[in-house]
Amino acid sequence: MQLDANKTENLEEMDKFLEKHNLPRLNQNEIEKMNRPITRTEIIESVIKKSSNKEKPRSR
Repeated sequence: MQLDANKTENLEEMDKFLEKHNLPRLNQNEIEKMNRPITRTEIIESVIKKSSNKEKPRSR
C-alpha cells in the first residue's frame, strides 16, 4: 500500500532531522510527569497566579 511507504519515508526524514539538530530530550521522570493527569490544585493555582498578575480594579 502506498500510504504505508509514505509513512515510513516520513518517519525516516523525521529521524534524520532530529539527529541533525541537537534538541533537548525529556528524561523518564519528565515524561511520566507530562503524561499524568492535571490536578484540580494545579488548575486553581494557575488561575490564581494569572489573575493576580492583572491590575486590580480600583474602588471609587
